Amino acid sequence: MAKKSKRKQKEKQRRADEQMDAEIRKAMSEPWIAKRSGLSMMALLSVAFAAFMIWQLYPTEGTWRAIMWGLGSAVALWLIFLLALGFNKLVRR
Repeated sequence: MAKKSKRKQKEKQRRADEQMDAEIRKAMSEPWIAKRSGLSMMALLSVAFAAFMIWQLYPTEGTWRAIMWGLGSAVALWLIFLLALGFNKLVRR
């Protein structure tokens, strides 16, 4: 009688573990934020970072070089973001 009880307990525990694993897999496969929100946040961040770079470099580098550094830093942020996004899509297939 004790063996049946232990077997039932183990089976119940195994089913609960499988259900928990399925819930975790489902939660990990869903995005944390919406794509539109992520892109708008990335755009805001890159514009803010470019403006900060221009503001910091203007006194020493001059107007045009500061603007070029600001644009370059914004493009670098987008490049890193897109590479990470592409790698994530490649791995998640």
